[in-house]
Amino acid sequence: MVNAHRNLAGITRCGTGLSLSFAPASRAIVSTSSDSTMSPSPDKVPESNVHETQDALDVRHPFREGAKFAGIQFAPFDLPWERRLQTLATFLLVTWFMGGWIVTIYIFYRLLCCRLLFWIPLLYFAWLYLDFNQHNRGGRRFQWIRELWIYSYWCDYFPVDLIKTHDLPAERNYLFGYHPHGIAGVGALCSFLTEALGFSEKFPGITVHLLTTRLAYIWPVAREFFMALGASNASKENIKYITQSSTGNAIVLVVGGASESMEARPGGTRLVLKNRKGFIKMALRTGAYLVPVYGFGENNLFEQLIPNPPGSLIRRGQRWLQKRTGIVPVFFVGRGLANYTIGWMPRRHPIHVVVGKPLPVTQIAEPSEVEIDSLHLQYLDALTELFDSHKDQYGYGGTNLQFI
Repeated sequence: MVNAHRNLAGITRCGTGLSLSFAPASRAIVSTSSDSTMSPSPDKVPESNVHETQDALDVRHPFREGAKFAGIQFAPFDLPWERRLQTLATFLLVTWFMGGWIVTIYIFYRLLCCRLLFWIPLLYFAWLYLDFNQHNRGGRRFQWIRELWIYSYWCDYFPVDLIKTHDLPAERNYLFGYHPHGIAGVGALCSFLTEALGFSEKFPGITVHLLTTRLAYIWPVAREFFMALGASNASKENIKYITQSSTGNAIVLVVGGASESMEARPGGTRLVLKNRKGFIKMALRTGAYLVPVYGFGENNLFEQLIPNPPGSLIRRGQRWLQKRTGIVPVFFVGRGLANYTIGWMPRRHPIHVVVGKPLPVTQIAEPSEVEIDSLHLQYLDALTELFDSHKDQYGYGGTNLQFI
């Protein structure tokens, strides 16, 4: 569920940028071949490495093999209903996140063309004009929407788990830095936009605010949905509003933004963070404690179709479009509703979202460059320590973070 950053140039070049992703048909990403000629035991399931998806394991399971046609591997028919519901919930939510704005525009157009109902969109747009800046005032959350049952199926699809390492006293405000962005920031969406993983129970007294690109709040109806989940705009104005209104707030920024989506590949640990200091400056100005957060497995949900190494023609084209539109075109492939080969759905792969130790911050109204650089280095060290202390447990042993 996420950081188009001209409005954040004053903060950071941080926040959550928007990556425009394309998922055309592509090569098969799983293998169904087997060298064994013996009849397998029903209890024997294939071994896997930690970066292999559950979809690939299903295909290789001796008693769970779906049909394959034209290079497309279809899902088996004997999957449990629980799995089917998880897949359906994920399909519906991902489709809404990616294209819900198209549906709402079409519905509004049809209403405008109806003599009896044309007043409905006119009334909404009049209210929208008066309410337009609400995304810079903390949004408008509804707890019951965050607690809808569909989110539990969505989070169990991967699954995603939220790991707490330290208490967060409600007498302070916090600024979470979530890493990596991946293609869609799914770990951040599941952990901080819903209560499916029990954020409020694990961090009592803390109200979480996931800040995203302003483009999410210009579309009718879709903006209401995002704000109802607790999301709001990644802007200096909004951060100041939230931190000045009360204590016990946790602001979440996907710091690498859309630029980091270009680095998203299975097992990848490259983070766009070396020169991202705007969120550090805002932490100093507001006195919010910094909390590093890492989503182990975030980069394993999709594959990028076209190689785009730094300096390549593709990468230069992506940078050119980002500078002019704020949108990064990322060509990716995931899976479909009933197949494991093509589609815009993420693959089943565990995501372990680890919330680290809060880094104390002394409030400074106008911090100097030296003070910003010093705190930035402390944050990089804290994030590295968080990653290194958990990487063996979650399958990243032998790898290190790379700050670019």
